[in-house]
Amino acid sequence: MKTSKNQHLSFWAVLIFIWRSIKEWWSLPFLLTFIPHFKPVVVLILGCIAIILWGFARYLAFTFNLTADRLDVHSGILVRRHRHFPANQIQTLNADQQFWMRPLHIMSVTVETAGHGPEAKAKLPAVNQKTWHDLKTLKYAASADASSAAKPDQPVYHLSSHDLLVFSASSLGIWAILAGIYTVFNRVTDVLPRRTVDRAFSAIHSVFLWVGLAVFIVLLGFLISFLLIWQRYYGFQLTRDKQLLHAKSGLFNLSHFSLPVRRIQAVIMRANIVRQFLKLVTVEAVIATNAAKDEDDKNSTLIPVVRASQAVKIVHEFLPEYPDQAPQLNRLTARGRFSLINITFWRWLIVSLPLAACSSGMIFYFKLAWPFYLVSAILLFWPLAYGRFKANHTGYAVSGDFLVASYVRLFNVQLALFPKEKIQAISLDQSIFMSSNNLNHVEVSLRKGTSEYECRLPYLPAKDAQKINGWYHQQ
Repeated sequence: MKTSKNQHLSFWAVLIFIWRSIKEWWSLPFLLTFIPHFKPVVVLILGCIAIILWGFARYLAFTFNLTADRLDVHSGILVRRHRHFPANQIQTLNADQQFWMRPLHIMSVTVETAGHGPEAKAKLPAVNQKTWHDLKTLKYAASADASSAAKPDQPVYHLSSHDLLVFSASSLGIWAILAGIYTVFNRVTDVLPRRTVDRAFSAIHSVFLWVGLAVFIVLLGFLISFLLIWQRYYGFQLTRDKQLLHAKSGLFNLSHFSLPVRRIQAVIMRANIVRQFLKLVTVEAVIATNAAKDEDDKNSTLIPVVRASQAVKIVHEFLPEYPDQAPQLNRLTARGRFSLINITFWRWLIVSLPLAACSSGMIFYFKLAWPFYLVSAILLFWPLAYGRFKANHTGYAVSGDFLVASYVRLFNVQLALFPKEKIQAISLDQSIFMSSNNLNHVEVSLRKGTSEYECRLPYLPAKDAQKINGWYHQQ
């Protein structure tokens, strides 16, 4: 593995650096065309050549050196940056192989440490398979642990095609897709002439045409959401090798993910409202690095979808220190349920009333009476239903060195397993209105990336809150 001199990235990385330069400096050639006494075409061509040469220079300036105990990365043209990543400080390895990289046998690799800021991360835009193998070998050597060799049969989990189809079809990501379609629609109507837009709207004069158009847009959003999720987790496989978890998936863009077990702060089994009825959950990990995909506010996905009845058992297979079965949860008392339902109802009623008013205006515009009563009833009833939903899925249990918490966050039911040694703090909150009912909020804080992850168990009996607090402080 050891090299005597710095290495360049794969030659195909030149295209990546040129593309980055184009995105950063695309307006420069057009601005240079306003220079007097020069032909605009000549200036435009010279500007494009300068951008391409700048991208090529960035490629030449980017080098790395992989030794037996560290990774050195050097970059920068005008200002040189030298970053050193000792093997024992590397926390996670991520590799993404987009569809155009596969025939070229290259991939983009991200190396992360436990530090904060941009200096704690290095990205190699295009390296060959041998470099990726050497990086994994470097990480394996640093993560070697005698205690991990006691289990010769390492667990493997493959995502079945049926579960992947159900998982993709039950996603609520369609709402984000519909919002994107709406944004594109607004941009298009702003660009097109007003007369053309008015003519198009006047052609759709029937309510049934509007309904048909709405159904088509919803189906289009559902199809896009389905395909995005399906290709992302196609061929998903999770394995454990000593003290590292490895995950790979993807149809067009192949993704590899390596995570040290010791960085896992908690395990969360999450299900949206649809998957709750289908008895399916997504297993996620709260980790002490920035390894979560494209998100500082999301957790790392360990298993995209699994049967709820098997989730805890499968987690135990990969993480033997975690419980092998979920304990019986302590649910809210009658006072706690009433308080949670009450506060949820009034909070969401403030959101529902404007929506009911807007829907009423649109319905009266088409002179239809019965949809007005239906939509208004739904928008006014669902805050109460959502409050009952939260109350029914809130609970806790203490199982050995683990706190098991069930709660609802943004329409997602979550069952969390918090190891005592990973919990940073537990706080008890009680307002003046809660003191008369002898209730408490319990907040659990853990480290997550460069910030923290907080879980709130609302309206627990005061004695149960003190029990949790006493369990946490018990040596």
